[in-house]
Amino acid sequence: MNMKISERFALNQWLSGYPDNFSYADILCKLGCEDVTVWKVLDGYVTHEIANIIEDTRKQFEDSANDLCHSIKLSDAMEGACDD
Repeated sequence: MNMKISERFALNQWLSGYPDNFSYADILCKLGCEDVTVWKVLDGYVTHEIANIIEDTRKQFEDSANDLCHSIKLSDAMEGACDD
């Protein structure tokens, strides 16, 4: 199943395994099932909290990519011109 880069990035940050033929939404719905393996660092979290963490990661990835593409020159980003 095709996913956005941001979706695959977010899933890979928090999951150690999931079916390749599932959509991003399907994977979020299947959290807690044996087909979807969450990284140990998230042990103790309930599935809706994990879904929120993954979704926040996806949004941050997209926001950062958008900043790089639209708000600043890539050369400035690479030289640290964006540092506050």
